[in-house]
Amino acid sequence: DQVEAKLGYPCFVKPANLGSSVGISKCRNREELDQAFELAFQYDRKIVVEESVIGREIELGVLGNDEPVCSVAGEIAPKKDFYDYKAKYEDGDTDLIIPASLTEDEYETMRIMAVKAFQAIDGSGLVRADFFLTNEGRVLINEVNTMPGFTPFSMFPLLWKQSGVEYAELIEKLVALAIERHEEKQQIKHTF
Repeated sequence: DQVEAKLGYPCFVKPANLGSSVGISKCRNREELDQAFELAFQYDRKIVVEESVIGREIELGVLGNDEPVCSVAGEIAPKKDFYDYKAKYEDGDTDLIIPASLTEDEYETMRIMAVKAFQAIDGSGLVRADFFLTNEGRVLINEVNTMPGFTPFSMFPLLWKQSGVEYAELIEKLVALAIERHEEKQQIKHTF
């Protein structure tokens, strides 16, 4: 009842702590919503329900510890209703457009939001920040993925490759960032 009253249809239901679009459903009515709850709760004890947003899906890679930097932006262009697990890993039925066609202002807004989100969660190493750019020009942050896909063909490494950082160098940077963060944590007092 709350979903129908506050969000309406269509909406999306997903497990709160899972990746790769596993367990996500697009709901157009009460029956699909009930089925989506059942599916999502098979994967997590907490679920998220989101309003449907009409617009482009844009992603930025964030790299760093205390002073994070962002990659170029990339766009997910699914050829189906939404970018689900099947579209990501089975069909190959999605275009990844890198760099995304954005204005300087749109990119800068996303870059600032990505860095703020990274800092808000006290991120370290890497994050992929996912956005929606609505048809009206609004920028909405959808999520920060703290462990994005990392094959040479995954979006995060592809974003950095287009930004001038090859896969092996990206791994070296992440190792150096992990060592840096580990050394910082060794300075924390652990006794009371």
